[in-house]
Amino acid sequence: MPADADRPPSFVDESKLPFTPLADAQALWGVYAGAGYRIEVPANWNGDLVLYAHGYRGEGPELTVSNSPIRNHLVAEGYAWAASSYRANGYVPGTGAQDTHRLLQRFDALVGRPDRVYLTGSSMGGHVTGVAIEQWPQSFDGAQPGCGVMGDNELFDFFQDAYLVAETVVGDTPKCRRRRTGSRIPPDGRRHGPVSPARSRRGSRRRASGTRRSSNSSRAVTGRRTIRGLPDRTAARSSSNSVWRQPTPAGRTWRPSTSTTPIRR
Repeated sequence: MPADADRPPSFVDESKLPFTPLADAQALWGVYAGAGYRIEVPANWNGDLVLYAHGYRGEGPELTVSNSPIRNHLVAEGYAWAASSYRANGYVPGTGAQDTHRLLQRFDALVGRPDRVYLTGSSMGGHVTGVAIEQWPQSFDGAQPGCGVMGDNELFDFFQDAYLVAETVVGDTPKCRRRRTGSRIPPDGRRHGPVSPARSRRGSRRRASGTRRSSNSSRAVTGRRTIRGLPDRTAARSSSNSVWRQPTPAGRTWRPSTSTTPIRR
């Protein structure tokens, strides 16, 4: 049975949707296709619309709408803005993109078709922005994801790889053990308690040797390292603030790096 079956249904508290418009502006709100929304149109509307995609809200059932963080600037410059709660919470960039695109249709029905449409969002909202402009490129004239989590599963896999390498290098620690087993107690057969003097001396020599190597290469390790046999994933990933993923140049392919030489800055 899916885990979502145990969650309470999502809902919009419509009493929280109304908001006070800025001077000489009109405020609209409501629920459309299961998501709450807010719209604000200045009296001197220039014909352009800026859609705002909010970030991660946790897993709770109540859906809420956030005003655009640059609302005052937009209205003062004659731009209308609109924002959706999305019809579900959680890390749902696909759902957020669909509901934000639907809000554009709602705006067309309530206010009129805008001359130009822009989309912006931060954090997960940046991911929503990226998904929306890829799915409906003809619906938007521009987009700006702010600190968008644009790497998707590839980015999270990269983080996981980094933690895995760190735990492999550092070895077993009480914190790592508790995360894996729920207990700080070592499993049967693992050495714990005081070590023999001979082992202690060998460990001290190894640590001293490692310290000397680190001090001799302190400038080198300030850059980014690659691990032998693993692909240099950062080379193929576009910037988190880029709207479009940059294509690989013709005639080039990304290959696993076999160099362990650090990059000096």
